[in-house]
Amino acid sequence: MNEQTWATWPTRALLTLLAMLVALSVLPAASTAPAETAAAQGTAGVEEVIVVLDDGADPVAVAQEMGVAVTHIYRNVFTGFAGTLPAGALDEARASRTVQRIFPDGEVKAEVQTIPTGVRRSGVPTSGDNLNIVSPVDADIAILDTGVNAAGDLTIAGGTSCVSEVKEDKKNKKKKDRKKDKNKDKGSGSFADDNGHGTHTAGIAAAIDDTDGVVGVAPGARIWAIKVLDANGEGSFSDVICGLDFVVANQNTIDVVNLSLGGPGSDDQCNVNAIPFHQAICNVVAAGIPVVAAAGNQSQDVAGVPGDPAKGPRVPAVYEEVITVSGYADSDGARGANGPETCSQHDDDTFLNFSNFGQDVDIMAPGDCILSLSNTGALATESGTSESAPHVAGAAAHFIAQQVALTGTHPTPAETRTWLLTMASRPQSVDGVTGDPDPDLPGFREPVLWLALLPPPPP
Repeated sequence: MNEQTWATWPTRALLTLLAMLVALSVLPAASTAPAETAAAQGTAGVEEVIVVLDDGADPVAVAQEMGVAVTHIYRNVFTGFAGTLPAGALDEARASRTVQRIFPDGEVKAEVQTIPTGVRRSGVPTSGDNLNIVSPVDADIAILDTGVNAAGDLTIAGGTSCVSEVKEDKKNKKKKDRKKDKNKDKGSGSFADDNGHGTHTAGIAAAIDDTDGVVGVAPGARIWAIKVLDANGEGSFSDVICGLDFVVANQNTIDVVNLSLGGPGSDDQCNVNAIPFHQAICNVVAAGIPVVAAAGNQSQDVAGVPGDPAKGPRVPAVYEEVITVSGYADSDGARGANGPETCSQHDDDTFLNFSNFGQDVDIMAPGDCILSLSNTGALATESGTSESAPHVAGAAAHFIAQQVALTGTHPTPAETRTWLLTMASRPQSVDGVTGDPDPDLPGFREPVLWLALLPPPPP
């Protein structure tokens, strides 16, 4: 018996060894095969996927079982994971009993900044989704309006409110309440925008050139929010004079004033006997600060219509001391009248039929369906010469900043006006805007804002 066992042992041992070698030769080398496969495939044969599993499944265990290189594990919004796996393994992965769905991953990125058509149409040099100019613009713009809401897309240097809290309800106030309010300091308080008009205007002039929202004509210029209009967009001449008084008090800081507002009035000479509102405007200009004003939206001559008391002069637009701005429609940010109708159904590159006109108007700028900031933090589209004026105020800020940087001194309001009407604009006949109701005679039709000559940023 022992001899038989001893005689057959070498044969059995040899057979066992051969069987083990054969088995090892057909098994994968688990510790090295996946790495070798991944190295051989690189990224060409890899799929980026999002895998949704049955509730209660273990995403870590399932991912390991599927051979997924995990980037994220999800346990709350749903059960699953994200990662990469070989493209050839997708069918097998879908067949897993715990897998509900497999989706390809995709790319997302931050929403890019929008350059409004008004900025493009005004000729401001651009580069992709940004402006190709010096930014931020080192200048201060006073926005006398409904206030300005602080937002990440604006640089607000400061401000004040000239509208008392009770003034919005003045029609319902008793006389004794009004009397008590007379002693209220109207040159202080919140300049928050409870209407939206002022924030929209500020955005057109100076929204920051970044990766979000919109960009203004003078991106990053510092805004002084001077609230002179209430939540209904209404105020009084005394409120605006209060705002102008604040401007003169800060004349060493504020560089240009924007007045996207107006009312009925009359013109007179700039002296001590002038109408108070006019005298205030004159003294702002005398302090070295140019004032830009909207022409108005009454579809009339700024100087008024003779014989029609209902269409009298519009102030401050009629004052010769201000730079008065009319409006035109643009839908595509380019000249040539090739764009579609604007959102308010005006033809591309045409004088706005609601814009005021006349010899007292100095320059024209886009004013229809202008995209800018709102007081809610979103974007909004508005139309009017209120939107035209801040295009020009932003342009003036550029010139002032350039001159201060070059010479160390501020240009006079007259020099700023001259630059706007010569170096920063071009005739309607050259620009291509049509429909101005003024006669086509020298001194009547205002030029169109054109800022293509703004210098590029330093290398």
